[in-house]
Amino acid sequence: MAAERFALGELSSAIAREIRVSVRSVQRWRRTWSSEQRFSSSNVQVIGAGVSR
Repeated sequence: MAAERFALGELSSAIAREIRVSVRSVQRWRRTWSSEQRFSSSNVQVIGAGVSR
């Protein structure tokens, strides 16, 4: 899966070549994946912000 490879830091060109799509497509997917990762981690911080332990 491309997302796993993004997390490993693989180059977009290597991913594109292996799955036979354009590098530009992989770059768009990576940008979307990256923003979802930031959004997800910020939600975790906000949800846990008011919790006392």
